[in-house]
Amino acid sequence: MKNAIAYYYNLYSYDIHQIKGMYRFSVGEVYYVLSPCDITEIKQIYELSQQLFQKGIYTHQIVPNISNSIYTTINNTNYVLLRLYTDMEKRVTMQDIIRFNDVSFPMDFEKLNRQNWAILWENKIDYFEYQVNQFGKKFPKIRESFSYYVGLAETGISLYVNSNLDYGNQGVSHKRIKVNSTMYDLYNPLNLVIDYKVRDMAEYFKDLFLTQDDIFVEIIEYLEYQHLSTYDCFVFF
Repeated sequence: MKNAIAYYYNLYSYDIHQIKGMYRFSVGEVYYVLSPCDITEIKQIYELSQQLFQKGIYTHQIVPNISNSIYTTINNTNYVLLRLYTDMEKRVTMQDIIRFNDVSFPMDFEKLNRQNWAILWENKIDYFEYQVNQFGKKFPKIRESFSYYVGLAETGISLYVNSNLDYGNQGVSHKRIKVNSTMYDLYNPLNLVIDYKVRDMAEYFKDLFLTQDDIFVEIIEYLEYQHLSTYDCFVFF
């Protein structure tokens, strides 16, 4: 990979580390990550990251290759090169996520939009029902509890579809934000989607719930701090 990075990006480093399919290295004081990417979304991801950067909102910058292409195909895998300004291994906090979510400007990125939750949840239920029907006999505990979780999801879909409230605030969110996520994850443009403003904190609290007994105080702090609209609270719930 060292030779490929030198050839496609004119960057030379002797300290390249492979971690979960990504290649991390530094040149001088600048950190880089060569990461696999989905090319169906990469153009809009690049445009979104450029708009955020122009508004003074930091994200890792996508570096085009020597042919001015956003992505590079190496050994039949598509990669994008990200330029970081620090190592960014610090864990994210609730305040870090809130600050990042406080972004509001017109955003028309169809391929990145994840706001139709009803369809997304319905498709996920269908997928899991198929998996349980195919493999559930091997995992009796899953079969015993599956209907409970499907019921929760279907209740959520019903509440979402039958709401007569105005739409919630749109914002830049992430595919996944967890308690153990780092600043690298927070500012990674490959992790960005367009969704409701409350998506990230809902995902964060969902993960936090699995790591500690009581998250009530943290949720109340978030709701009071953010001054959410009625619909934002509804979507968060």
